Amino acid sequence: MYLFVKFRLHPYQEDRENVLRARASGKGVLTAPFRLLKTNRLGVILTFAVYKTDLPSNAMPNERIQATDGYDLIHLYVRGNVS
Repeated sequence: MYLFVKFRLHPYQEDRENVLRARASGKGVLTAPFRLLKTNRLGVILTFAVYKTDLPSNAMPNERIQATDGYDLIHLYVRGNVS
């Protein structure tokens, strides 16, 4: 089994819910697994917020939201057999 990673820096509309959760929580948010259209491989999207400044680990959600500068979306899919 192999894992391939692809980066995309700007979220699309379907990623909105995960973007909002990642922005407020300061943690990565993973989508539910889905089948990729062209290859039928299993894939997920991992979303992280990027902040303008260093935030303390105990920052409140509103502080995280105001400090958000952008997002990193990482597409992961599995190549090979999945058991």
